[in-house]
This record gives sequence, C-alpha cells and structure tokens, in this order.
Amino acid sequence: MTNPTYAIVSPYQGVPLNSVAKLSFERTAKLMGNHRWIFALPTGTDLTPLNDVCGDIEARFFDPGYFVSKRAAQLFYMHPPLFEAFSDFDYILIHQPDVYIFDDQLDYWMNYMAENNYDYIGAPWWNHEWLQFAKNPLSRLPWHWLLNNKVGSGGFSIRNPRKFAKIAHKNLKLIKKLSAFVPEDIWWCQLAQWFGEPISRPKPEIAASFAFETQCIKCLDINGGKLPFAVHGWNRHDWSFWKGKIPGVDTIYDELAKQGVKQL
Repeated sequence: MTNPTYAIVSPYQGVPLNSVAKLSFERTAKLMGNHRWIFALPTGTDLTPLNDVCGDIEARFFDPGYFVSKRAAQLFYMHPPLFEAFSDFDYILIHQPDVYIFDDQLDYWMNYMAENNYDYIGAPWWNHEWLQFAKNPLSRLPWHWLLNNKVGSGGFSIRNPRKFAKIAHKNLKLIKKLSAFVPEDIWWCQLAQWFGEPISRPKPEIAASFAFETQCIKCLDINGGKLPFAVHGWNRHDWSFWKGKIPGVDTIYDELAKQGVKQL
C-alpha cells in the first residue's frame, strides 16, 4: 500500500477540558494542524470548549452510552461502531486526551505501517507490573506475564479500522464479557491473537520510537536517548521522568497530587 489515507481520532467524553486534556489538545493543534483530526464525541456534545482550544474541529457522533463510565469506554474501543465510523480511512491514529506529542512524525509512521502491512502500533509494555499498580484483576491471573515485551498501549496507537471492525463483529459476544475487566488494548494486542485473530504489529523495540508509556528510562535507552513521536499517560506514569521534558507538568502534577492521584 502506498500513500495510505488516515486521520487522527480523539474519542472524548464531551465534558469541559481538564488541565491534562487542555495541554494535550493545545499541543496537537499546534504541531499537527496540517493533518485531518476528528473527534469522536457523544451525540449532542457542545463543541464550544473544544473549538476554543483546537480551532474549528471536525466531529463524528456516537451513542452517549459509550461515554458514561470507564467500562463503557473500554467497550467503545472494542465495539464495531468506532471502527466502522472510520472505515473510510486505511489507518487511524487513536489520540486520547492524556497524550503529549513531541514532533510531527505522523506521515512517517503511517507510511511505515502501510509499507510493512501492520495493523497496530502503540507504546511497548516491557512488563505487566502496571496492571498490578492499576489494581486490575488480570494481574492475578497466572498468565499475566505473557504481556511482557508486547506492543502495546492503545491510548496513542495506529490501527487498521477495517480489520478491527471485522474482528469486533466476529467476536462481539466475547468482547461484551471481557470488557468488564480486560483493558481494550490487551484485548487487541494479546487476547484476540489467542482466539485466532492475528493482528500484525512491529517489535517492541520499534514501538519504543513511536511512543512511551511505562518504563520510560528503558524506552529512552532503547531509542538511543531520543524522545519518541509521543507519550501516552504522562499524567499517570513516571512523573519524575517527564519533569523538564513537557512544559507545564510541574503545575499539573501538583494539582493531581492534591486531588489524591498517585502515579502508577
């Protein structure tokens, strides 16, 4: 495939922007304004707060039920409607509101995905320990170690929407059961493979130059001391690592700490 079609897709619950989302979206609007950027929003969302930060946004609307809880959001990322709505593109870049982009590498990565016929890329997971910190029941299962050295995190990820829609339709009953406790990216990157749905991905060492999430010092070393295209979850992981690398995070970390938020 040459010259793949693509868009940035930002699912968002439609409430006023907090400081994390505001920093994320302002940065993306500044660096990525030449790319098509589409928000996935609940039907009836007032676009004014997003327009104030991002300019006149493009949006596609979905059942508000997908945005009412964390579990509902997980189901949204596993269900057919999200991917069907963007099946007019070869690839989509999922961009959650806790992403910070360092420079615009989108053309490079989209072409890389197409040239290698990959379906997915996200930040690598070098081990499963983040599940324990997040108090996810998956961490208590005997096979959780199989998540080690995998690609990877869904919060900032490139996906093949047509393939994902097809797999989601085929496994809808299973997905509904798993969504109660399985993070959507673990479904796509691990469990789907076990149920006979191969999703092609690059090696974790390549993904480390695409994005960081956990174990950022290791990612930095593997990436030759360079920051990646973007980081996902900087507000939850490795606070000391990101101080001095992302402008404004000291104030946000202080704010989060006062709210009782603890880094994973």
